[in-house]
Amino acid sequence: MIREYLVVATRPAVANGLGLGLSGALENVREFRRTLRLLPEEKPTLPALLSLLEEIPCQGKRIHDAHLVATAIVHRLRTIVTLNGDDFQPFSSRVEAIEPARLLRGSGSN
Repeated sequence: MIREYLVVATRPAVANGLGLGLSGALENVREFRRTLRLLPEEKPTLPALLSLLEEIPCQGKRIHDAHLVATAIVHRLRTIVTLNGDDFQPFSSRVEAIEPARLLRGSGSN
């Protein structure tokens, strides 16, 4: 999976990664896509993820968060429910991250 490659490629070498910067890892992905036949990977989500990473650079584990945001974008969702709202702050222009407790409080009890 390209997403997993990006996570490992941009993770520091001391944390069992390749220690590449995002631009180098994205260039590798471009080369992979040019020279290899990749099996389908969430067809509409991969281009959205790569575009989002160009717009809002992040590395390592944050790429998992970017993937969730890209999935939301593809499905035209504006809200993500998460226990880790701070992790989505860099993407606040694209999605709103709310905690489950806030969602439950907002629904009221009738």
